[in-house]
Amino acid sequence: VMDGDHNAPVSAPKPNVSSAKKKEKDTHRRTRLHWETLGQVNSNSVWAALADDEEMEQIEIDETEFTKLFQAEIKSTPTATQSGNSGSSSRNAVQVIDPKRANNGGIILARLRMSYDDMAKVVDNVDETKMTANQVQGIIEYMPTPTERKSLRSYMKSGQGDSEEKFEKLCECEKFMVAMISVKQSRMKMRALLFKLQFRGCIQDLAHDVFSVEKACDELNNSVKLRKLFGIVLNVGNRLNTAGPSDKRKASAFSIQSLLKLNQAKAFDNKTTFLQYVVLVVQRNNEKLLNFKDDL
Repeated sequence: VMDGDHNAPVSAPKPNVSSAKKKEKDTHRRTRLHWETLGQVNSNSVWAALADDEEMEQIEIDETEFTKLFQAEIKSTPTATQSGNSGSSSRNAVQVIDPKRANNGGIILARLRMSYDDMAKVVDNVDETKMTANQVQGIIEYMPTPTERKSLRSYMKSGQGDSEEKFEKLCECEKFMVAMISVKQSRMKMRALLFKLQFRGCIQDLAHDVFSVEKACDELNNSVKLRKLFGIVLNVGNRLNTAGPSDKRKASAFSIQSLLKLNQAKAFDNKTTFLQYVVLVVQRNNEKLLNFKDDL
């Protein structure tokens, strides 16, 4: 005003837009789809192709039905107190040796038809020629725990009588544990032995799995029906998660694992799941997409 025209009327102060603009309060509860969105999309992926698919923006959804299913007015209701079940089931302390563990271990060990000293030598030398992977897998569970080692050592050193007499009084599973105590790093050697026995089979299984994954990726990427089906899931999921006064941005892609969560999000009628609603939308827009399995 001091530097301007003194005869000009004083301009009214401009309203403070930031203070006048208040965040709108949400008046409805909304179902949320807890999916895992992807930040970056490869140019040769299904999601990149969807971005150029104009048909995805023309999907017809009954807005009244959508609102009725996935929105509910917020009402002030007292929060129900839940009687918490602690469910703290205290485990019994490990004893040498638990009768059930001793019985199960004895059954497994009886199938090997090998002395415990010979087993100890096989483990100590990591010799894969004496036992099969299934046999090693069966007995590895009965390797002595630190508590069992301590108690067995105490038993073998206590009282009168020689070690052989004390050893013979033990059950079969305890005898196996005593033999394993004499092997340094017996548990690690047992796992190394199991790895050697399973190695070739694991390589063959991995090679088969890699081929299956590559083939599945090609089929998924080349299926137009499945791509459009993903597009409808993405479209409806974004409508669900970005509805109302929210600054949340739309997702451009989601992980394959997220498909398992489509059946977890439920409408407020406690009957319709998000997956069922998506199928309904697909049937109304392009029912042929439901036959996507024909492309695979």
